[in-house]
Amino acid sequence: MPNLYNQELEQIPNTIAWALDFQIDKLASHIKDSLDLPLFAVGSGGSFSAANMAVLLHQRSGKIANAFTPLNFANLINVIPNNNVLLLSASGKNPELNTIPKLSL
Repeated sequence: MPNLYNQELEQIPNTIAWALDFQIDKLASHIKDSLDLPLFAVGSGGSFSAANMAVLLHQRSGKIANAFTPLNFANLINVIPNNNVLLLSASGKNPELNTIPKLSL
């Protein structure tokens, strides 16, 4: 059986090419437009690590930011207006994300 790690390493050039071609103009514009607002970053597991990184970067710009698990964030749902919310999920299959009420923005 081939080594899965080696197979993943072989995919690095394809991954880099995909990332370089990926269009992020809308995302970059949204981030730029919302830099002055506080940030709520929501994730769990590995996504919680990414949420903490987003918080660190936002705080380095001198802004207020905090990371939450989906369950903890669900208790803060009423404070969302005029704040940024970043929901992170590695696969979109995290059942905790369903604890967050759906918002119409």
